[in-house]
Amino acid sequence: MSMHQILGDVAAAIAAVLQRELPQLGQDWWQSNVVDRLSIQQQRLVNERRVESLPGLDLAGLLRVFDQNWNPLGYRLNLDQQARNWLKEAQGIRNRWAHLPPGGLRSEDAYRDIDTLYRLLGVLGADQATLDRAQAERGRVLEELAPRPKDKEVALQTGQPQGRERIH
Repeated sequence: MSMHQILGDVAAAIAAVLQRELPQLGQDWWQSNVVDRLSIQQQRLVNERRVESLPGLDLAGLLRVFDQNWNPLGYRLNLDQQARNWLKEAQGIRNRWAHLPPGGLRSEDAYRDIDTLYRLLGVLGADQATLDRAQAERGRVLEELAPRPKDKEVALQTGQPQGRERIH
């Protein structure tokens, strides 16, 4: 499992929620709650590629649509402010992982990202298999952060924390 696969799971979970909820907001929901809420560049891509369904949008588009429709969706789904924070953070996570720096990310940052996505998947009602995959990735990254026995000895001698690997 990789972070990119988890991001794909997040896209699928968001698409499923939006597909279930947005049509209930009005007859012209595709235009008014999806296309009109996208950035100009995203709108151009939707038109060029003739995207006519939510699964046809990429994660950036899905996150934007959810965020731009937060008031009715948050109310309908009984989502709190913390869920909104996770959604906003997911936008930054998506951007960070789409444009990884040459050295990758520090394990601490990768853990924070996967933890946020795991929590977001939970409030979106993702299925158990999806949650299990995210939990497994969260555990894998956490293991990378755990000091190894040799590292503990070095840390005691130098006073420097160990286990600061980078994730690519």
